[in-house]
Amino acid sequence: MDQHEFMQLADQCLARAAAWLEQLDPDEVDYLTGDGVLTMEFGD
Repeated sequence: MDQHEFMQLADQCLARAAAWLEQLDPDEVDYLTGDGVLTMEFGD
């Protein structure tokens, strides 16, 4: 696997995780994506 293929697979994985997080209550968990990173924030 070369770096290009790895980046494509990583982006696909993050997109699937973001799609799953969309289904959750934003008061319980919020998320941001950018630069190949998915950041989650959980409610208090």
